[in-house]
Amino acid sequence: MKAISLWRPWDLFVLMGWKTIETRTHERFKGLVGTTIAIHSAKKIDPHWRAATAAYLAQQGAEHAERWILKGGHVHGIVEVLGHDPLDRTHSHRAMIECAGGERFGLFLDHARLLENPIQVRGRQGIFNVTISEAAVRAAGRRSNYGTLKKKE
Repeated sequence: MKAISLWRPWDLFVLMGWKTIETRTHERFKGLVGTTIAIHSAKKIDPHWRAATAAYLAQQGAEHAERWILKGGHVHGIVEVLGHDPLDRTHSHRAMIECAGGERFGLFLDHARLLENPIQVRGRQGIFNVTISEAAVRAAGRRSNYGTLKKKE
């Protein structure tokens, strides 16, 4: 399965379904449209995530993110890629960052699911391949992401 790596906690936001547009300043990910991809949690935590999401994430969501930050260096879930388009300010809320001005492209995501057992794998820039069993993919589709993370508290 194809995978992309996201800095934490952006990976969590995608896998919770809070962030349904993943943004980039290039169009290299448009070949992922129509596929299910793995979301890899990078080892790096974005030091500016709180400021970047302040206008888009309620206080309760930020508190959840603080408690639920996923372990870096693992694939924690999968998501379907529905589309790819240039972005403008109307996309900001779904992307959880300001999209006005400048060239920014988005992957439109849906049906994010957490894996029952995260897979340790080294991430890379761009698109890379990971092996996820069909059984793990099927099991991920039967659980609530929120319920899974709440149990970890």
